[in-house]
Amino acid sequence: MAKSLKLQSFTKKYKKCSLATTSLAWISPDGTVYYLGNEEFHTEFAEDNQDYFLEPGRDWIGGSKNYTLMSMGWIKVSNFRDFAMQVSSVSKDAMEALAYLIVECIIEEGINPEMDLITYINVKDLRGNRFIEQKHSLSAWDVVEMFGDDFVGEYLLDGLERKSNPASSLRSIALAGLAGYLFAKK
Repeated sequence: MAKSLKLQSFTKKYKKCSLATTSLAWISPDGTVYYLGNEEFHTEFAEDNQDYFLEPGRDWIGGSKNYTLMSMGWIKVSNFRDFAMQVSSVSKDAMEALAYLIVECIIEEGINPEMDLITYINVKDLRGNRFIEQKHSLSAWDVVEMFGDDFVGEYLLDGLERKSNPASSLRSIALAGLAGYLFAKK
């Protein structure tokens, strides 16, 4: 029987792009985003799914659930402007999922991707109960370019254009539809 993750259901309205969120999600190595429950923390998610993450008889690395998951290629997302990972362990799929999550929030919140900063922590090692880490603050645009695929930048620019000028986007869609209709009639 295949192992599966246990997830809490949300009982309150949940806003993924809120900066007040401190335990938003885990992103798996295959790029799946696991949004955490209302009051669930990253460590609780790991505890609830210990059988999924650990082989029988194994324990958390240094007793740290967060470090263990990050060393397995998971990304810990506190909110869309604050996340941690072990860069050497993270897959391209996980990084792209993170980039798309960030872009969706940039568009939803209408932030300036060149001026607003995103902080990420590269967790290199664990010494006792302390992370050995490097903290980076980059523009949202730099983070999207660093972690995203070829389309994520275009998705960001298109989304910002739609948000700033919805009439222009609707006009473009209508004109494209009209052109398709006229072309089909020929």
